[in-house]
Amino acid sequence: MASRGGPRAAGTDGSDFQHRERVASHYQMSVTLKSEIKKLIYAHVVIWLLLLAQMVVGHLKLLPHDQVAMPYQWEYPYLLSILPSLLGLLSFPRNNISYLV
Repeated sequence: MASRGGPRAAGTDGSDFQHRERVASHYQMSVTLKSEIKKLIYAHVVIWLLLLAQMVVGHLKLLPHDQVAMPYQWEYPYLLSILPSLLGLLSFPRNNISYLV
């Protein structure tokens, strides 16, 4: 290694740094997978919001029954699925893998 103002290390001309500037493949894959997971989480949040809107409109009878049906029984537990999605989104900025697990 060479310092800015000092002499270079013996046996090098200072051009041996290219191999250190590459990003390891598993880190490149991590970035790609993170963006894909983010897209899927955002799609999940949109579906969750639509389902929540259907439940609110159905239960408060804001529209007639022939326009908005009452939710199915499986849709109520589905509303709990937002918690893991939000934990996943919170884990990305800090790379905290425990939230994703």
